[in-house]
This record gives sequence, C-alpha cells and structure tokens, in this order.
Amino acid sequence: MSNDQYLGNPLLKKANTPIEFTKDQIEQFIKCKKDPVYFAKNYIKIVSLDHGLVPFNMYKFQEKLIKNFHDHRFNVCKMPRQSGKSTTVVSYLLHYALFNDNVNIAILANKASTARDLLGRLQLAYENLPKWMQQGVLIWNRGSLELENGSKILAASTSASAVRGGSYNIIFLDEFAFVPNHIAEDFFSSVYPTISSGQSTKLIIVSTPHGMNHFYKIWHDAERRKNQYIPTEVHWSEVPGRDEKWKKQTIENTSEQQFLVEFECVSGETMIDIRYTNGKTESINMEELYTRMWVFWIINNNKKMYYIYFLKDLNNNIQYIGQTKNLSTRKGEHKRNKPPHIFELIEQTEISEKAKQLEIDYIKKYNTYKNGWNKSPGGEGFDDYDRQGIGGVNKGTIPWNKGIKNCFSEKTIEQMKNVRKGRVFSRKLSDDEIKQIRLLYEQTPDLPLVGLIMKNGKKMSYIQAFCKEHSGKYNITPQGMKRIILQECWKNV
Repeated sequence: MSNDQYLGNPLLKKANTPIEFTKDQIEQFIKCKKDPVYFAKNYIKIVSLDHGLVPFNMYKFQEKLIKNFHDHRFNVCKMPRQSGKSTTVVSYLLHYALFNDNVNIAILANKASTARDLLGRLQLAYENLPKWMQQGVLIWNRGSLELENGSKILAASTSASAVRGGSYNIIFLDEFAFVPNHIAEDFFSSVYPTISSGQSTKLIIVSTPHGMNHFYKIWHDAERRKNQYIPTEVHWSEVPGRDEKWKKQTIENTSEQQFLVEFECVSGETMIDIRYTNGKTESINMEELYTRMWVFWIINNNKKMYYIYFLKDLNNNIQYIGQTKNLSTRKGEHKRNKPPHIFELIEQTEISEKAKQLEIDYIKKYNTYKNGWNKSPGGEGFDDYDRQGIGGVNKGTIPWNKGIKNCFSEKTIEQMKNVRKGRVFSRKLSDDEIKQIRLLYEQTPDLPLVGLIMKNGKKMSYIQAFCKEHSGKYNITPQGMKRIILQECWKNV
C-alpha cells in the first residue's frame, strides 16, 4: 500500500503528501483556477446512465450557469427535471473548494439523503481528479469532507438548525421549492444574515417549480428585479435529445399535467384554463391563480374548519374514519402510531355538529368501529369529550404523575437504571475509537438486519442495523453510535 493514500483509498491523496509539478501541470492548475468552465469540461467526470463514468461534456446552458455562479453572489435557477442542474452546481462547488483556501460550503436539500447523494457525486468527481490537482484529505465521509487547504463541505437537509452557528462562503439549496414554507422562512431568517455579512459569500438556489412558496417568491421578484438574485431559466428543449417526439412520448408515459410541472416549469406568465363547479371556464395566468389561492388560504385559515378523513391499509381497505381541526398534526400522529397506511381527506365543514354527524355516518358506512381501527362509533367532536386516542389513551386526561415528586418506587428506579447499566457516554470514547466507528460504517457492505420489519411496521434502515449490530462492541447505545456516524457529536474528529 502506498504511503500517500488516504485510509487505503488509492484514488485519494492524504494530507502533507509532497507533489513535484511539471511545467505543464502548473500551467493547467493556473488555467483551471481562473476558469471553472475549463476545469469542469477537462477534469470533471460524472456517471452516465448509459455509459458509466464519462467526462462532463457540458451543454451551453450549463456553461452559462457556472459563469453566473462565478460572477454573481446570488443566483436562483428554475430548471426542468433531469437536466443536469445538480451535477453542474456540484462541479462548481468542487472548483471553489479546490482553488480557495479555508472556505466552508453547505450542500442543503429538501431531504438529508438527497444532500448526501449530491456530496457523493462531488466526492466521485474528486476521486477521479489527477493526484497533482487534488488537495490532501483530512476528513472524508458521507456527510462531510475536509481538505488540507482548510476547505470544508457539509451535506444536510434544509432547516434553520442545519447550518446555525457556522459561517459559510457558499450555501447551495437544491430543490428548494419542495421545502415546506415554514422551514424555508425559518431557514432564511436564521442563515441569511451570515451570507449577507460577507463581501464574496454566495447563495445558489436551484429547483423545479412546485406551487406558490418561498422559491416562487424569490424567482418572481428576481424576474422583476426586485431583489439581487440573478434568475436563470432553462427550457427542456435546451437539453440535447429532447424534442417534440420526446415530449409526446413523455406525456404518453406520464400525464400532460405532470409534464407541465416537471419539464415546462410553468411560471407566473404561463396561461392555463380553469373550470368552476358551475361549468364556467376561464383563462388566467399562473400568477393570478397563485394570488387567488393565497387569498383563499388566508380566508379559510381564519375560519375554524373541521376535516373528515379516512385511513386505508396497504390492501386498499378503509380501516379508520376520523375528524380533526389540524390535518398535518393528525396525519403525523397516525404515521407514528398506526400500521402503514394511506391518509386521504373526505370532507370539510365549518360546523362542529355537522362534522360529528359526518364522522358517525362514515364510520357506520365502512364499519370501521367493529371491523377497523376506530375505538368508538364517532361523533364525540372536540367539546369536552373522553375519547380513546390513537395510542389508546384518553384525550384530555391529566398525566397521573404531573406535579408529583418522587413518584416512582425504588424498584422502578432500579429497573430504569439497569437499562443503561454498564453503558458509557460516547464522550468517553477516544478519538481512535470514533474514527474506527466511522470507517467501519463506510466499509461494512452487508448487514443481515437491513430490511427487517420493526414494531412500528417500518423496515430497518442500514444505519439502524449497523448501530444495533456494533454498538455493544463499543459499550454505547445504538442512538449514541448513530449520533457519532452522523457527526452530531465529535464533529472535530
């Protein structure tokens, strides 16, 4: 094994490895540093679905994107699906980390797994760079990396807590239109001051449109030059190989509505036809539709609404009828406590008594009281009732131990102590043990527990199986090992 490899990986150079540059390599290094497009076209490699690992042959709009990222601080991009948008941004982020010292970069997506996948693409491109162009590696895992020039890259889900407390030179927000509004607003109020305080810090937002949300507002204002973002729009026909024949085939295999959203990227000026319940039709643009939807949402959220919904099991049988005043909260409660199911809204009303009667009628219609998951015939409503909840606990009852001190017996206290008996806190582990855990996680190919159905009806994930399998070896809890792997603790090791 060569001494210049990072943790035995022949594609990575470890820190403090001396390199003798040839004259041509020096010229190439300088040229790449000055021109990120040249760097991407000549040194970045990507995985093609048809041909495997190939050089990044950039389209014209991808070159334009990278130039905009390089020349402007704030960029917002509205692009169709599968157009190479994420790969383009990743190539620029790699260039920025390589040729700038002591910079911090955050890759954030609507899901943490998506962010880690983007970091994985960047790491693949890095591994295929020539060794003389690489910086030595200090940290390399699924969630982050650090190079010997001091540059760091983090991958996480988009949330206010994801990058709180850190200072970042570039924040990349992938598929930002799919981040819920309340999370997007919290994120910007928490993170934007950090970005705006620098003179060269950058914010890159890339997404396919997804309704009226924070992304829509940023894009809408950028088009009208009401903010400092540089808007870039790419049409599906700009991607080579996509023509009218491809469009027709895609619509046949999906739907026209899906094609409009995912590939046409319908915007504020796009005209659509709407049909009212009375049969009347009207042509309006998307901006007007969003405005009407927004007004409708405000009006209805100022009213007290009651919702009737049902749960279907995986065999498509209706098993539960319920009523609620908060759909999202109730949906989350069912997801945590019921077997796998489908949640669908049936009716809604402003009248409490009508909601009670609707619940009774639907429970009777589908017989979910005796042959389903309902614990009562329904109709209790929300007015001082004693109702069996999802977990079998009476709603509205006061916990038996509220306000009582020393309420557990010595026997119970001893049982609770024994749960963690012999276990150690992860902070007592050594740096070497932390590194061993993370390396073992990266190198363990197969685990027999992966896919096992757990008590909550869900399949055990890879990280859950790994922690259950190996936590005993280090005498820590599975949750403690998971926090180590995800770098929620021991971040500097």
